[in-house]
Amino acid sequence: MPLSRHSGGGGEHSHFTVHGYDIEVKDTLIAKALQALSERKRNVILLSYFLEMSDADIAREMNLVRSTVHEHRTRSLEILRKIMEGEADEIEM
Repeated sequence: MPLSRHSGGGGEHSHFTVHGYDIEVKDTLIAKALQALSERKRNVILLSYFLEMSDADIAREMNLVRSTVHEHRTRSLEILRKIMEGEADEIEM
C-alpha cells in the first residue's frame, strides 16, 4: 500500500498512490480508516470520492466489471462507517 505522510504548515496529510494518481487525504481519521481496507477496496473509494471517477471509469482503470466496483464501494463504505463510528466513540470518552 503506497502511503506517505507529510507534515507541513497545515498539519499532517496522508498521500495514497493509486494507479499512478497521488491522492492527498487531509483528515487523519479518514486516512487511518482507509488503511484498514483491502488495497482493492481502498482504491475504489479513493478513485470514486477523491478523484470523482465514475464506476465505469474505475472499472476500466482497475480492469474490473462495473458491478464489482459498485459492490466494493458499497461494502467499503459500510466498513469505513463502522471504523469511524468506533473511532468517534473512543474520542468522546
